[in-house]
Amino acid sequence: MNRPSEKEKSNKIREAISAIESGKRIIPMSKHFASDQEDLGIKDSKNLWELLLVFLREIEDLEPRRCYVGGRPPKKSYELEVAGKELWAYSWQSISMNKKMYIKFCLVGGYYFYVGCHKDNLKGATR
Repeated sequence: MNRPSEKEKSNKIREAISAIESGKRIIPMSKHFASDQEDLGIKDSKNLWELLLVFLREIEDLEPRRCYVGGRPPKKSYELEVAGKELWAYSWQSISMNKKMYIKFCLVGGYYFYVGCHKDNLKGATR
């Protein structure tokens, strides 16, 4: 089976939105968030979740299958906090940020684990 399927890519975006909306959200790797803050234009995590919802909805509107840039099958995280969990990565032209953006996350037990979100600096490269 060639994972992830088109349906699975869409489902992960919907699950991510649902997790964030229900308060099931964690920033396990603060080092990634600290480096992403400038690209996101935020000072702390208070504004992060609202912004991520905007981004995830943009991806949903653009069709997740077209925005997915993760592995086939999804790569496993090596970060201690989410070791062995599948990484979901998407890249899209963000209307709200007016630039190409990149987001990566894990979903574990209904929780959204922030892995990263920043300007997409890769031009046509594979991840």
